[in-house]
Amino acid sequence: MHKILFSLMAVFMFSIVSYAGQWTQDENGLRYQNDDGTYKTGWHQDADGRWYYLSDDTAYMLTGTITPDGYSVGVDGVWGEGGDSGVSNNASYDNKVDLVVTAYENITGINQMGYSVPVTVYYNNSYLMEHDVSINVIGVEVTKDGVPYINFTINSDTMLRGHMSTKCIHNLSDGTVTEIKGSITGERGKENNSYPLLTRIKRGDLKTTAIEIYIETE
Repeated sequence: MHKILFSLMAVFMFSIVSYAGQWTQDENGLRYQNDDGTYKTGWHQDADGRWYYLSDDTAYMLTGTITPDGYSVGVDGVWGEGGDSGVSNNASYDNKVDLVVTAYENITGINQMGYSVPVTVYYNNSYLMEHDVSINVIGVEVTKDGVPYINFTINSDTMLRGHMSTKCIHNLSDGTVTEIKGSITGERGKENNSYPLLTRIKRGDLKTTAIEIYIETE
């Protein structure tokens, strides 16, 4: 009886180990590989008891962002207590738009990145600021050059210009994130102010794999 019980326990323990899987890392980030060679997607609770989200499309772990079902994961990929994402909660925004961009714009003009990057933009329909300045957003689009732009109007009786800010969260190929802040300016009276949302890109050896842009008041 004891031998049979021991054998059953051994088989049970072996089955746990053989299907435990392991984390793997490449230039694009971290994935969780099952023993059969497939990669897990969706929510995953690791041996440390913490929850991580693996992209439904690429299987790479999401970091410093909002998961598709609306939860915030930290720069280390952890959801819940201790997981500081460093980004705003998209629940406070009226709109979420998914784009694919290939370029950005700064003072030197349009710069092609040489590859496509998925970009998610979070913004409100309108923004009310100091001095009774209101900004109404017409929409967000990608131009034929591959640069994302925001289109808006400014209403004010006293101020000639209106300002908003952007917070761009770059997800990098090593699984880390970096934040770049920018500004949006426009003139009152124009039917359509158009301003580039992506004015700077991460420099260095690491590749940007995805970007979240949050449009806020200054």
